[in-house]
Amino acid sequence: MRTTVILLVVLSLLSGGLITLVMALRTPVLEEPVTVLPGVTLTPQDFTNAGLGTPRSIQYAGSSFVFYADANGAELADARSGFTVELDGGASVTVLCGRFADDATHTLRDKAYAWYRSEAVSTGLVDDTGASVIGDASAHYASTDVAAVLVRRNDAVFTLLYSLSSAAQDAATPLARAQALARTLASRL
Repeated sequence: MRTTVILLVVLSLLSGGLITLVMALRTPVLEEPVTVLPGVTLTPQDFTNAGLGTPRSIQYAGSSFVFYADANGAELADARSGFTVELDGGASVTVLCGRFADDATHTLRDKAYAWYRSEAVSTGLVDDTGASVIGDASAHYASTDVAAVLVRRNDAVFTLLYSLSSAAQDAATPLARAQALARTLASRL
């Protein structure tokens, strides 16, 4: 019996079974840049540099995703994107973004920012001030297991939600990581 088992192992190794086994056991890693808006990307290294960990997979919002709608439900943003990146340890980052390039006076951009802000203010969203402001205007929310950042920069508005699978020791850690990624994204808009 032992000889049969050894023979099967040797045959499977010779036939590439080891490579198949190693590939099956390897945890997937996201290797391509994440498209935020046309011409704007985040690399897997950006997530790591922000202290969020290694990105494992991404799920983009469907074509029916609406970032900011008029009263009839029609999209007002010229470009929009929504995605969730799964990270090491079960954490995730969700980003919703809209660009208002055809809005020279920034009226739509400002209304979109105000709408997202008003939707989250009851949860404890705090306006950033001074050196903590990201982009042209920003606000944040933080707890030990989630951090959210809302940013207005040039002709774009985005929200970033960082969710942890288990609570951190304090709310400052998830917030600092979310803000680091938000600063990277804002610098590319």
